[in-house]
Amino acid sequence: MRKALALLLALLPAAGNAADAPEATFALSLDEVEITTGFHGAELLVFGAPTGGTAGNYDVVITVTGPPGRATLRRKEQVAGIWMFTREAQFVWMPSFYTVATTGPLDEIVDPVENLRHGIAPGTYIPAPIGLETREETDLYFDAMRRLTSESRRITLEEGIVELSQGVLFQARIPLPVSLVPGTYDVRVFLLEDGVVLSRSDVDLPVRKSSLQRLIYRAAQDYGLLYGIAAALIALFAGWLASAIFSRR
Repeated sequence: MRKALALLLALLPAAGNAADAPEATFALSLDEVEITTGFHGAELLVFGAPTGGTAGNYDVVITVTGPPGRATLRRKEQVAGIWMFTREAQFVWMPSFYTVATTGPLDEIVDPVENLRHGIAPGTYIPAPIGLETREETDLYFDAMRRLTSESRRITLEEGIVELSQGVLFQARIPLPVSLVPGTYDVRVFLLEDGVVLSRSDVDLPVRKSSLQRLIYRAAQDYGLLYGIAAALIALFAGWLASAIFSRR
């Protein structure tokens, strides 16, 4: 009992310091993102300051995480003169979008232990592929997925785009790609000092399709067979109509 009490007393100062640590209060320029037929991506402005407006030797890391899903990566090889898919790997619980924006090089402003604890680095959001037999194949597909997600801007690292003024006010303009999927996106702001995370704040950003787009999307998801038949009939009708018009000329 005495040992437990002594341990509790030893932890009280640390808990008090954690409670006194400043937090980042921030806001977004967008209440939601609406995907329309003319959607070509968007720009999200994140801005804020530590609580109390006290200046310090701070760094800021901002992350935007999209809804998770399953991704499949297939390998194409030439077999008997024909290119075909021979192997595939599944990536389970992978975010549809993830970006990291920082005030400086990520490796320099975030301690490696803190990085792992909070899962900040883009590489931590690519799960290990399943359905493979050897470690060599696992590494091969993992590296390929990391390269493809970087090239498609699905998972990115934007170092140095967070502007910090006088150690207090921060802002960042984060590009959102055209490939956004509907769902709730999690925007997080990490306030750091000397590589240690002082606080983390979260805000949800809804991404929705417009009314017509949402209707078509839900129809394709919920009634896939009927949607496919309807699409085929519309294509046939459009082809017949075009043929009838040009044949009269």
